[in-house]
Amino acid sequence: MEAQIFAYLAVRSLLGEPISVPETTKVPQPLSGGHAYLSSQKLSEKMIAVLKNNPQVLTGYKQ
Repeated sequence: MEAQIFAYLAVRSLLGEPISVPETTKVPQPLSGGHAYLSSQKLSEKMIAVLKNNPQVLTGYKQ
């Protein structure tokens, strides 16, 4: 169950969706969870498309 929750939060973060909101955690504004650090392994075409559409989550990404 814990792995599923982390996967869900990771996808929301990659899509720029908030994972923390004021109503539940008292943060001042909805927050997406920071930056993604990508493995040096080959990424799937679908993951590359998600990352290209959400450049704000990229840190050190090189295609």
